[in-house]
Amino acid sequence: MQFFIQILGNCNEITTSSLLLCVNKNRYLFNCSEGTYRLMIDNEIKFSAINRVFLTRVNGECGFGLCNFFTSLAYKTKSSNKKFLVHGPQDTSHLIKIVSTVTPQFNSKYQTFEHYTTKDAFKDKAFSVDTIAITNQEQNEESVNQTVCSNFDAYDFEKTTELQQLYNSLKSCSKPYQISLAYLVRIKELKGKFNIVKAKKLGVKKNEQFAQLSKGKPVTLLNGEIIKPEDIISPNINISFLIIDLPNKSFLNSLLHSDEFNDYQITENNNTQKKQLYSIFYWINDEILSDERFQKWVIKFGPQTQHVFLYKQQNNFSLPFNIPFHSSFFYLSKCNLINSNLFPINFQENELFLKDPQYIENFNEKKKKQLKITFNDKYHFGTNQMKFHLVPMKLFGFDLSLKKKITERINKEKNNLKKLSLKLNQNNIMLNNKEDEDERIINNNNNNNNHSSNNTKNNTTNNTTNTKKNEINIKNTFTKNEMENLFIQILFLGTGGGSQSKYRNTPGIFIRVTEDFNILLDCGEGSFGQLMVFYKQKISEILLNLKFIWISHIHGDHCHGLLKLLHMREKVYKLKFGSLENYQEPLIVGPSQLKFLIKGINYISQDLEFCKIYTHQQFDQYCNNNSQNLPKFKSLSDHFQKIIQIPVIHCVEAHAIVLIRNGMKIVYSGDCKPSQELIKLGKCAEILIHETAFLSSDKNLKKKYHTTIFETIEIFQQIEAHWLLLTHYSPKNKRNVIESFLNSKIAFAFDLMSITPKNIHQIGDTSKTICEHLIED
Repeated sequence: MQFFIQILGNCNEITTSSLLLCVNKNRYLFNCSEGTYRLMIDNEIKFSAINRVFLTRVNGECGFGLCNFFTSLAYKTKSSNKKFLVHGPQDTSHLIKIVSTVTPQFNSKYQTFEHYTTKDAFKDKAFSVDTIAITNQEQNEESVNQTVCSNFDAYDFEKTTELQQLYNSLKSCSKPYQISLAYLVRIKELKGKFNIVKAKKLGVKKNEQFAQLSKGKPVTLLNGEIIKPEDIISPNINISFLIIDLPNKSFLNSLLHSDEFNDYQITENNNTQKKQLYSIFYWINDEILSDERFQKWVIKFGPQTQHVFLYKQQNNFSLPFNIPFHSSFFYLSKCNLINSNLFPINFQENELFLKDPQYIENFNEKKKKQLKITFNDKYHFGTNQMKFHLVPMKLFGFDLSLKKKITERINKEKNNLKKLSLKLNQNNIMLNNKEDEDERIINNNNNNNNHSSNNTKNNTTNNTTNTKKNEINIKNTFTKNEMENLFIQILFLGTGGGSQSKYRNTPGIFIRVTEDFNILLDCGEGSFGQLMVFYKQKISEILLNLKFIWISHIHGDHCHGLLKLLHMREKVYKLKFGSLENYQEPLIVGPSQLKFLIKGINYISQDLEFCKIYTHQQFDQYCNNNSQNLPKFKSLSDHFQKIIQIPVIHCVEAHAIVLIRNGMKIVYSGDCKPSQELIKLGKCAEILIHETAFLSSDKNLKKKYHTTIFETIEIFQQIEAHWLLLTHYSPKNKRNVIESFLNSKIAFAFDLMSITPKNIHQIGDTSKTICEHLIED
């Protein structure tokens, strides 16, 4: 039998964390934070082995990852009748119902179990799980009633009675955000170990008498001596561990005064305890860790209990102990070698964030002094991938090989980077051009404007890329200064499709229009994490300047990251100004079901205090009526001459968008089949960002309503755009086939590719070079 707990994610805003309980070949998940599915892929954890999730609280921090998790699971188990099981506090069923409503592939493939007090939550042959309710005893009931969705606009349910009924049922919610469930996991009793050496010394016969003692029966030796089983066999072992989530100090009194933990704590009178807890895992912050009452409570469990703290920063944004998605990070470092302008993230600048366990050990000592921790030395601050073994007992405790494994992986990737760097230098194909050289190239090419759109069409699939340093072939008629009138930066937060993968996040396009006006087109799960990885300490400014969020359609890979992004934006504002008074929420536009998704989850979880969402139709009405009286719309009109939404064929209320600024256009297709209206309204766009889900037509393509690479190229030619960026790329497609379509004007987009007016002419050549030299990735 094998039991161990593995930590998924860091305790920070990028991924928070989840716990994975591994029981032989089965896997059980405690909380499902944003990025959990991608972490499992990155760490090569078998996804199909998970069929049960335990939520400590019904809120975003514990369940931001459920949407993408369900979508991915639905695709994986499309032909299976297997149900996914979710445990949690009261109203967990409401949360899962809301999520599944906008994840049609998952509908009816789940079952929920709600737990109100201490009771058996789950039991099988190997272990059992009990729940212990910890409540918020300090929150004022009247203030809670006043804040529940008070700042949300009414939802229009005219098109669907199912959503109306579900939303009405939310009125019976019992404020589950005031309840945190602790989970007590008890492993099936382990039989004591038979001491063969001792048995032989006592003269016990190997066969019959060994078997008799193993069955718990005494044996009589030839000399008349009676040997009891306990003389040879060590006592049976009952292993139990706790998982506790303490969101803030208002839950502490309930924890300290709960009688459910008494049997596991040492009594003050006779210094004994009835039962032993082998380990306790906490989601916790400084405020609680430094509280003397909590520290005294911890000591009561005795010196044998291991305490693992999944540490949460309380009053600021915390950078990770280590980069959560190793595969993606090292891939970015390789891209950085090819072109550091388009991919500014590199290993050297971020090596401080690739912490090994030695850093965690130092962190332990630092926190112990800072917080004046008084309990025993059997505690640790957890970090991503860390394993804690429970069974077999010979492995009990932390996986000591973790440091070695992380070090080996880092060293391996360092060597790979060195080999790639050497290869690129030898072939003289690195494109890390200096800005002044780029400026010279642009100016030289702008003096020769003989390249017509027809020339572009004729050379779409035949142009080859000159990859020699400083010899990039440019075909555009814009100076850098003119392009700055269109945008400052385009950052791809995700370029994959359907669900997250090792190297690609779900769709999200972040555009810095001016220094103080940012917009976001689509917001897949992990979008906030990508922003934080890229901008680091500038994240607060970036979020507060995010003024417009546009969601193309309701599919989860385009909107599941929105709730967390909005939550973190509110958090930034609170940290900066002390409260949400005078808070300026962003203008959010999307399909009508998006209102239901965000408002419904928030009604239960209370993650947001402000959120008004306009439908695509409402947005068109306001824009056509020139609603200057609405500050959010006035701010948008100050930066864009016109914004055109185009209905497209994909799903209900799917749209493409054309952004017009200073007479220039950025066109984004969203997901769709080829659209003649998009071609018409996007004519002569400077930048076309178009999905390219498939290489060619297949028998299922008509059902999926996506665009092939051939169709995308044709759309690009008809629009006569200056640059084409291919995104929403299916991992099933082979990149070397895509490569054949690339040239200086057609680029394959990658996660965290940062395009600016200074480097936009490099996108095609860089993309082609990456495809040539990183094809194995």
